[in-house]
Amino acid sequence: MIFTNELEQFNYFLRDNALYLLLGAVLILVLAVCLIFLSGRKRNTRQDFELFYAALGGLTNIKSAESHGSRLAVKLLDYEKIDYDKLKNAGVSSYIKMTDKLTVVIGKNSAVIEKAIQEKKA
Repeated sequence: MIFTNELEQFNYFLRDNALYLLLGAVLILVLAVCLIFLSGRKRNTRQDFELFYAALGGLTNIKSAESHGSRLAVKLLDYEKIDYDKLKNAGVSSYIKMTDKLTVVIGKNSAVIEKAIQEKKA
């Protein structure tokens, strides 16, 4: 085929390869969304749990823990050992201090943390 100008050549290229170009664009978009989702996702690592335990005065200070949705109700031996700044760094968005327990809002990881505490305490 003889092309009269570059624009006509580009139009033929687009017409012949439109499906491949569209599939490539969709693939790049899906990969970008997956990368954004995975980069924003906080992983539950042993170090994250250790930060949480340290903020509560150590694992030996925790009597019991019970999760309720996004909240974790924790009963402690000594409430004076709580480091509220460390709680924020450990992923706690808010907390409620009561006379017999501390309720922390963690999010969807509350059940995982409860299970980890119960396994460590056993």
